[in-house]
Amino acid sequence: CRRMVLGEFDQSGRRKPVPKLGEDKALNVDMVILAIGQETVFPFDAKGGGVPVNKKGLIEVIKGKKTMTGAPMVFAGGDVVTGPDTVVNAIAAGHHAANEIDQALRLKNGEAFVLPPEEEIDIPMMIDEDIHEAERACALEAECGERIKDFREVELGLSQEDAFKESCRCLRCDAKA
Repeated sequence: CRRMVLGEFDQSGRRKPVPKLGEDKALNVDMVILAIGQETVFPFDAKGGGVPVNKKGLIEVIKGKKTMTGAPMVFAGGDVVTGPDTVVNAIAAGHHAANEIDQALRLKNGEAFVLPPEEEIDIPMMIDEDIHEAERACALEAECGERIKDFREVELGLSQEDAFKESCRCLRCDAKA
């Protein structure tokens, strides 16, 4: 684990996080999932392979296409194209890539390619009978008199009981429960 501190101001006027020297710690863990603040590392030489990369290190796609790059038969989507984004957008990029790859292969083989029309499907909403409206739990906060003494966290999170109740709430937005 590497402790970070705010360093010098950059060109945008913000301070850039830099590692604090000598404060690395080893943690005993079963698994590490890198998900935030990481940069894309390609398992190949993108520039040497003819894949266009912009100054931010992201792969560029052809204008008017969603995942096709300037390199022949190379498609890219998700964070390597957009930078940090949502999982939903990464999944959508995968679907777009599948369509563009299918189209490219069919055209290469002289086959016709027709993108299936997107149709609106009416799915009836079925709400389980055991779903009931539940109030959202409010996070605990430090008292005003305590807040002015130091710079500790003001929002203290949920109690264990409230966290359990919150985890049992319905997460189906269409149910409006």
